[in-house]
Amino acid sequence: MLRGTTDERMTRIEPRQLGDYFFRLMSVATGQAPGQIKSLLNHDPDRLGQALGDAGLAAFPEFLARHDILSPNPSFASWAAATRTACAQIADTCAALVDELAGRGITAIPLKGAWTSSNLYPESHLRAMNDIDILVD
Repeated sequence: MLRGTTDERMTRIEPRQLGDYFFRLMSVATGQAPGQIKSLLNHDPDRLGQALGDAGLAAFPEFLARHDILSPNPSFASWAAATRTACAQIADTCAALVDELAGRGITAIPLKGAWTSSNLYPESHLRAMNDIDILVD
């Protein structure tokens, strides 16, 4: 887990909350009602595959299926695997950078995606990241 402090008022996000969040985000991204998103994912998932990737939400369907919020589909696992790999590489780079700076006596704290993914999300790859944000003192 990346270093950082968790405010006592903040708690990890529960799977059901992530389901609601996912359907609202996809509704905005596609212009379709949340119920239509769920139907498409259950019956025609490939139609939404590209939109999920573009919106940084490709890992959500597999996670939601494991928590009985969506019906399982083989496409979900491949989407999640790709996202998991990309996010792990970014998280590992961030952790190595923070450790390298600490070894040189420089305090650095992960911000935004790196901190949020490791402290608030039940699985870090659910918070997609494209870059590293750190605060250097």
